[in-house]
Amino acid sequence: MLDAQTTEGANLKHVRDGMTKYIRERISDSDSVALFAISGGLQLLQPFTQDKAKLISAVERADSISTLSKTSEQRSINESIAALRIN
Repeated sequence: MLDAQTTEGANLKHVRDGMTKYIRERISDSDSVALFAISGGLQLLQPFTQDKAKLISAVERADSISTLSKTSEQRSINESIAALRIN
């Protein structure tokens, strides 16, 4: 589970690096693992698989998901502030 909703952007690289290391070193060839992200809701990044390359690829793709979530969140905040200023 990658929490891109509340993890600071500066820390996401460390989190992804840690996830990649965990996949390579701690998950055995017989483990079936799925990868999810929380980023404006629960998202399935990779269905259950025993393929470590697919899991690592999903971790790498998660960067764009967290960026989109932060951008969307910032846009929503800016719109709310603008609405308050009008009133």
